[in-house]
Amino acid sequence: MIAEQPFSLVAAFRARAATHPAAIAIEDGETQFSYAALDAWSDRIAAALIAVDVAPGSALGLCLPRSAALIAAMLGGLKAGATLVP
Repeated sequence: MIAEQPFSLVAAFRARAATHPAAIAIEDGETQFSYAALDAWSDRIAAALIAVDVAPGSALGLCLPRSAALIAAMLGGLKAGATLVP
């Protein structure tokens, strides 16, 4: 029997970004971000977090208004392996 893999938000997002990179992922006011743009933005955030020693299992608190930046930061934190703390 094949064991089911646990759901991964990052894996699901990356799969969507790979298959529909130009599709609109989020809108923030008048600004739209494609899956490709949001993926690249969150990758940069993840790299910056890893550079300051955020490691898998680290708690990451985010205090941002509801915005595209919050979504990018959440994805970046998850990509770095952190646990998000609301």
